[in-house]
Amino acid sequence: YFKSVDIPFAPSDAGSAIGACLYSYKGKRKKNTNPYLGDSYKDSEIISILDYFSNLVSFKKYHNDELLINIAKHIKDEKIIALFRERMEFGARALGNRSIIASPKHADMRKKLNKVIKKREGFRPFAPSVTLENANKYFNIKEPVPYMNIVANNNTKMFAAATHIDGSSRVQTVTNESNSNYYKLLKEVGKVTGHEVLLNTSFNLKDQTITRTPLQAIERFISSEIDILVLNNYFITRKK
Repeated sequence: YFKSVDIPFAPSDAGSAIGACLYSYKGKRKKNTNPYLGDSYKDSEIISILDYFSNLVSFKKYHNDELLINIAKHIKDEKIIALFRERMEFGARALGNRSIIASPKHADMRKKLNKVIKKREGFRPFAPSVTLENANKYFNIKEPVPYMNIVANNNTKMFAAATHIDGSSRVQTVTNESNSNYYKLLKEVGKVTGHEVLLNTSFNLKDQTITRTPLQAIERFISSEIDILVLNNYFITRKK
């Protein structure tokens, strides 16, 4: 019935705040497509927290390209990684800036995330992030889904950790324009795994809100079985 369906990044009552602004705005029309409207933190704020926890964690700062290559290699090795980079998402979904990411390939990863990290029912699926240009290879979608708010059938059985029992997934398509760093990461993941696809779930633990501050990020990392934490360009692991 429709050529396309556009669902905004905050379609719930939270979006009323944006609606109120638009209602009173009298200037030239602006694109309302950027969900990354929340807090971001300077390196100086992050390094002070890392120094405080230096007895528990090791950390190293990387140049961006080197960081993304490093993350991709650990995704290939089935590591669970928490991302806390740039501005926080506005809306119901974590879209790569406050996300826990992992390989989407094996069902065991879904079980581990549900049992050990999220501590929730084992049947609950996670969502796949994919570069827009490769989305049609794997998922039955006809248009971009930038905010992870449309469920689509899978064209493949390769991504068991990010697929519901009925063969569907809640897809997020990513472009260089929508989130450059996350898009580049998907490209690096594609180089080492053959598929520009990641499992993506929000960076929070059981009964917690999404991670909003660097202090929350480091505390939740230490208290969980997440393998690696990325704060801005800092690559963080536990001390053994």
